[in-house]
Amino acid sequence: MPDEAGPSCVLGQNEEKNSVFYSFDPVRGKGEQLGKIEVSDYYNGYVSPDGTRMALVDSFKYPGRIKTLTFSDHAWHEVSVEPGWGYFGQIAWAADGKGFFVNSQSSSFNLLFITPSGPVKPLLRNGWRGWINNPMPSPDGKYLAYEGVTIDSNVWMLEGF
Repeated sequence: MPDEAGPSCVLGQNEEKNSVFYSFDPVRGKGEQLGKIEVSDYYNGYVSPDGTRMALVDSFKYPGRIKTLTFSDHAWHEVSVEPGWGYFGQIAWAADGKGFFVNSQSSSFNLLFITPSGPVKPLLRNGWRGWINNPMPSPDGKYLAYEGVTIDSNVWMLEGF
């Protein structure tokens, strides 16, 4: 059983169509099952800063929603996000545990802050210039890093060779 601060590590395993999460001790190995959920091959999960919960996005199974797992009671909860933000790719908890950073793709590539009750605050709308991936807040909550992926291409024509 995880303590009040949550397990020190969480192990996720694919078992048939489910992803099953266990507490994990580096010395003792796999511990108790914390929860399981049916997911596609394209889900992304992130443990809360205090280690008591996990958030998960899966645009194929749970479009426009965030699933959260509370480790103490093994219960899944759902955050219904205001509509119109498209596909969610990755998720990270805010440093204070009071919201989520999520990248999305709709009419553009977006970086969003979503509160636990569902309202969305767009932080960055990048048009189609490049993907925004892997949001990662600093532990003090003052900074947010993310990966920006761009593609640069050009066409050249060679004559007379």
